[in-house]
Amino acid sequence: MNSRCISWGRTMLNLPDLKRRIASVKQTRQITGAMETISVSKMRKSIEICEKARPYIIGLTQTLDSILCLPDEDFTEYTTPPKTGLDAVIVISSDKGLCGSYNHEILKAADEIVGENSLVVPIGITAKSRFDGKEGYGVDDSFASLSGKTDPSKINELSSMLLDKYGKELKSVTLVYGKIVSGSLTSAVTKKLLPLVSLDKAKDGSLVEFEPNKKAVLDWILPLYISGMIYGALLDSAAAEHSARSAAMTESGKNADAMIDMLTLEYSRARQASVTNQITEIIGSRQANSHDKNGGGV
Repeated sequence: MNSRCISWGRTMLNLPDLKRRIASVKQTRQITGAMETISVSKMRKSIEICEKARPYIIGLTQTLDSILCLPDEDFTEYTTPPKTGLDAVIVISSDKGLCGSYNHEILKAADEIVGENSLVVPIGITAKSRFDGKEGYGVDDSFASLSGKTDPSKINELSSMLLDKYGKELKSVTLVYGKIVSGSLTSAVTKKLLPLVSLDKAKDGSLVEFEPNKKAVLDWILPLYISGMIYGALLDSAAAEHSARSAAMTESGKNADAMIDMLTLEYSRARQASVTNQITEIIGSRQANSHDKNGGGV
């Protein structure tokens, strides 16, 4: 790269080209900056909603744990995997791009557990595009529009569908979604919903009284638990998506700033070279005129 021009592919940019290029990158920088601001605002709002919903989800999980830890109860229909059926995999992605490797990580985690004996339930345009129409496994895209939304009726519909088919057409249900790990760092999470697994093996469920009985409470709370886990995953996914997009826009802004600095430097060098050439030509012309006046011509 010399001091007069800058190479982009096979094109050598002159001063006007460099000036237009700088203006174009500055405009892009403004767009990424605006998108970053919007994403940060949406991320904060999503995290706030997640925090408000967390006690409800924790309460459901703890109640379910208290039931499953009972030593004298048999809940094998929910805790033992059926011998036959498909493995349902609910994959929650975003509808939009420009969020770095967020969707890639989720789809990669889903690919690790999706097989020939799977039923994929994509939520989000990205997941739907990835799995819809592919051979080797079943796909139910009835709930693809749920991404970024918390529609209670659709969530309950999905929960009812899973519970109705579990033990018959389905032998397991797994969630794959994105979650904020720390700061702007996100990661794909895989969570098994069915068969049920106690999260706290040491808990003594016999200390809790259930009315009318434990089995009736489990049958009542199970749809709420499945719906609550899907609801929580949708909230976590929304927060993680906005966090990933904010991080991507921040990085894009840094790259744009670096490109503007580099282009500005090249523009200054090219302009200085142009001025130097003009001065050299002026001096050369004056010297030639002076030589002619002094009789140095032919």
